[in-house]
Amino acid sequence: MRATFIPFGGGGAGGGPLFLGVSTVAGPYAVGPSDYTILADATAGPMTVTLPPVSTQRKRLLNVKKVDGTANAVTVAASGADTIDGAPTFDLVLQYESVALQAPDVGADWAVI
Repeated sequence: MRATFIPFGGGGAGGGPLFLGVSTVAGPYAVGPSDYTILADATAGPMTVTLPPVSTQRKRLLNVKKVDGTANAVTVAASGADTIDGAPTFDLVLQYESVALQAPDVGADWAVI
């Protein structure tokens, strides 16, 4: 397979900045179409960030980061029968812990990258 590179930003040799969506959330959250990074605050209690179905997100990149210092976990959950590296969930338990995920071009398993 040959990689395809897509230039981002404005014209000229220098290109331009790439702006990606960041959402700060505190409570159950379903990843939306414009999200790229989710900053999860579990200060009020354990929370779940639910990923969209892999079949609708081919090659999409997502990041989830726990930003609070409590012992409350942020659980990243796959949708339906989808998985995250073979498991239904991925837990973030330490402040500033994060996970980067990518949806494959085939299959139903979000990849931790």
